[in-house]
Amino acid sequence: MQRFTCECGNVLFFGSSRCLKCTGEVGYDPQGGAMVRLQPGGTMKRCGNGVKYSVCNWVLRADSSEVLCRACRLNQTIPDLGTERNRMLWGRIEMAKRRFIYTLLRLGIALPAKAENTRTGLAFDILSTLSNPTVTTGHLNGVITVNLEEADDTYRQIHRQQLGESSRTLLGHFRHESVHYFWQRFLSELAWENPLRVAFRERFGDEWQDSSTALGAHYQL
Repeated sequence: MQRFTCECGNVLFFGSSRCLKCTGEVGYDPQGGAMVRLQPGGTMKRCGNGVKYSVCNWVLRADSSEVLCRACRLNQTIPDLGTERNRMLWGRIEMAKRRFIYTLLRLGIALPAKAENTRTGLAFDILSTLSNPTVTTGHLNGVITVNLEEADDTYRQIHRQQLGESSRTLLGHFRHESVHYFWQRFLSELAWENPLRVAFRERFGDEWQDSSTALGAHYQL
């Protein structure tokens, strides 16, 4: 797990919003790739979702016209925050999503928002099956949908056991669905025999196989 250091020398972690030694406010700067100290009148400000809901510790430049950080701006739909339970589950999903986005940024992968680029952009719909029973985690044309209930440990483990999975995590959902997004964004228009597409096929399987058939075969193993 990545560890960071406060200006006072104390160890900080990816989700830190305050140093436990000097009690200073801190946040992660995705542009600089480092944890920074937040000062009144300083050059950085906390993401609006951190200020209002305490679910995000990322920061952005204080002079930015944006209110939300790079990760939270990718949200297209968020759950009803009128209940404490939804806010708690949403916070867990946002943490997993930031870990996912952190990895992509470290790899140098640009992540345009769907609102900025409808063709190659990425967006997230975080929805609950309690309010809409038809919601399923998946990807469609640059939009990754995540079922809010997956952030409930009991719900997730029940599904893991029912499906015979060795593991089932929130971060795993983001990683899995992102493969569909990246295939569509980078590989879908390449020729069948293109080396990149062949390498993808060898790693992830035949991209032309019906998804329902593929899922059925996977869970029968």
